[in-house]
Amino acid sequence: MTISAFSIFFALLFIGKSIEKNNADYRALENDMVEIAQTYVDSNKLTVSIGDMVELKASKMMEDKLLNSMNVKDDTCDGYVNISRSYSGYKYDPYIKCNYYETYQD
Repeated sequence: MTISAFSIFFALLFIGKSIEKNNADYRALENDMVEIAQTYVDSNKLTVSIGDMVELKASKMMEDKLLNSMNVKDDTCDGYVNISRSYSGYKYDPYIKCNYYETYQD
């Protein structure tokens, strides 16, 4: 009984690591989108008032030639970054939806 529980534990651990590795490219795209959104705010191309939220679409980032592609390997994605502002600063929440991946939102 202990051996099978031990085997199941390692099988689940292996599956979790495989999923994490496969999602790394998607997470890199999300991070790139956040960096671009920060650039928009820092360069005053986008103004967000305290208490407001603005959506910066991936299509706008590509139109402005700041993002080259919304493809991850052979998967096509679309998305946006929600930018909100409070007295403590800005918050950037990326979201992408692809055929094989979607950003987890709490």
